Order: sequence, then C-alpha cells, then structure tokens
Amino acid sequence: MSAGAPSCLREGLSRPSVRATLVIVGISIVFALFLLARMPRPVAAVGTLGQCLWGWPVINFEGEEWKAALPDGARPYGPHQMPVADWPSGMHYDETAGALLDEQGEVVYRNGDRARIGGTIVETGGDPAPCYYTLGVKVETITAP
Repeated sequence: MSAGAPSCLREGLSRPSVRATLVIVGISIVFALFLLARMPRPVAAVGTLGQCLWGWPVINFEGEEWKAALPDGARPYGPHQMPVADWPSGMHYDETAGALLDEQGEVVYRNGDRARIGGTIVETGGDPAPCYYTLGVKVETITAP
C-alpha cells in the first residue's frame, strides 16, 4: 500500500453518502435481528394434555429440551404448562368435557393423555390471554407418543 492509502480511506469514509450507507446497513442489521428474535420457534416434544385453572387447554411438556423453543428471556423461567394457542385444522377443544375433538366431534385425546406435539411457540394475547401467559403453543401435529 502506498503512504496515501490511509488518507484516501479517511476521505472516502467521510463522504456523506458513505456515512448514510453505513448507517442504513447498521439499522438494517438491527432490524433483521429484531425480526429473527420475534419469529415463531419450532417445538417438538412429548407432553400431557390438561387445562389451567381457568379452563384453557394446556400442554404439560416433559423434560427440558422443549425449552430451546422459548424466546431467550423466557428460557430459564419457562413453565412446563403451555397454553394452546391453536390446534391443527379441523380439531377443537371442548373445555367442559376436557377433550380434544376431531372434525366429526369424536374424542381424540382427553385431559391426562400423553401425546407427541409438533408446532411453534408463539406470542398470545387477548383479554385475558390464555392462562394469563404471553406465550403459547400453536399445535400443528399431534400424535401418539
């Protein structure tokens, strides 16, 4: 490199268009990281169907591996009981009977039944949010353990 190279670099970086480009790239990286942190996270684990005190359906996950699907801040404090935000297409939960029903209204699983759950951890809301948690599981597949 020649002796003038550092001064050329300094002059190039001092241009307003270069500074603006660097600022835009920096903001874009921060925004992308923010979006990645908020994306639903896949979960696959065995759990037991249940209901929280307010009647909403929950999955009581077994083990600790499923906690990897929780957002970073919630991992150490993640409950084993996660409210169900959504069931697979055609299924619905009957709170009174404590059972998950298929499209024909037949009982597929009851409270206390174990199942393998595949889905995503999502943010929940509403007034009030299910079981008063801000996270829930969107069940995409449910099969025998």
